[in-house]
Amino acid sequence: MKTLSIDKNRLLNAVPAVSAMTVLFIIFFFTMNQIAYGAGSRSQFRNSDERREKANAYFKKGEQLQDMKKYKEASRKYKKAVDIDSDYAEAWSNLGYSYRKQGKFDWAVDAYQKAIKLKPDLAEAHEYLGEAYAEM
Repeated sequence: MKTLSIDKNRLLNAVPAVSAMTVLFIIFFFTMNQIAYGAGSRSQFRNSDERREKANAYFKKGEQLQDMKKYKEASRKYKKAVDIDSDYAEAWSNLGYSYRKQGKFDWAVDAYQKAIKLKPDLAEAHEYLGEAYAEM
């Protein structure tokens, strides 16, 4: 039977190379994680209150545009609001309203249904959903 001998010097020289590769591997994945984290994910906000506050700024701009009957511009602001905070039922409802006023009934129905799913007692979403179906 043949015995395998280990050259200690060769082994010791290989260890730093393995360690350097491990460190580079860790740095690479840490960097990729940081890039992905900052790429517009919802987690860029520390908490849901901060997310809602940011979304609410777009919501209010959308309401102002909607009051001026600028529904296309309003829908862009409401869309930004729900992109930031997808649990914002009132923003979904208003997004549906602005879509409906543009004649985009399928999109309006989808937005109203999301609003109702998030907040089943949101009366305006139910009312406007009915109006959308009537107009269709």
